[in-house]
Amino acid sequence: FPYALASLPHILSTQWTSPTLSPHLSAIPAPHNLSPAALTTHFATLTATDSKLPYFKSLQGHLFARGYHAGEIVTPLFADVAPALRSWAAEGLAVAIYSSGSVAAQKLLMRHTEDTGDLTACVSGWFDPVNAGPKGEATSYEAIAGAMGVEVRDIVFFSDSVAEITAARQAGAHAALVLRPGNPPVSESDRERLDAVDGFGPGEALTDGNSEQGRDGLRYVEAWMQGNDSGQE
Repeated sequence: FPYALASLPHILSTQWTSPTLSPHLSAIPAPHNLSPAALTTHFATLTATDSKLPYFKSLQGHLFARGYHAGEIVTPLFADVAPALRSWAAEGLAVAIYSSGSVAAQKLLMRHTEDTGDLTACVSGWFDPVNAGPKGEATSYEAIAGAMGVEVRDIVFFSDSVAEITAARQAGAHAALVLRPGNPPVSESDRERLDAVDGFGPGEALTDGNSEQGRDGLRYVEAWMQGNDSGQE
C-alpha cells in the first residue's frame, strides 16, 4: 500500500492523458478525478482509511502492476502459506482467493512472491468485491460457490476478519479465523466461536500471548475432508 501511494504522483504527472490510465480516472467520481492534485489527496485519504471501493482498488492494482513488472516490489508471505497452497493443490483441492484487492492485483501478488516464486498455478479461483460482492455479506460467498460450481457448504474459508468469517458462516460455508502476528486482538469468545487457527503449519503456537497453543489450518481442512468428498475448498 505505501508503494502505491508513493508512486502515484509520478504516474499522474507523466501519464495523466495516457490510454492505460484513462479507464481508472473515468471510474473515479468528480471532483477527485479533475486534477492530479485532487486525485492524489483523495487516494491518500482512501489509503489511510483502508477503503474497499472498487475504483480505488482498481487504481491501486494498476500501480502495483507497474511496481511488480519493474521489479521494485515483491510479495512477502508467511512461511507456512506456500507449502499449504502447494499441498492442497497437489491433493486436488480447488484453491481460491477472495480479497478486497482486485483480481489483477491478486495475480500479481501470487506471481511475484518473495522466496517462493510464482504460486498462481496453485490457485484456480480469483474473487474480489467486483465479481463476488462485499466480503462482509453472506450473498458474496453464495456467489463464489456458484462461480466455483459447488454448494456453499463445500467451501472452507479462512480469514483474519471476524466479520468475514461470520458472513461466510451465515451463507453456510465452513470458516475459521486465522490469527496472525500484528493483527488486532481477538476476544477469547470469538476465538472459540470461530474455530481460530494459528496458521497453516502443523503444531504452530499462537504468538500474541493471548491464548494457549491452538489448532492449525491444515488440520482444519483435513477434518473437513474426512466428512466431505467434493474435493473443493
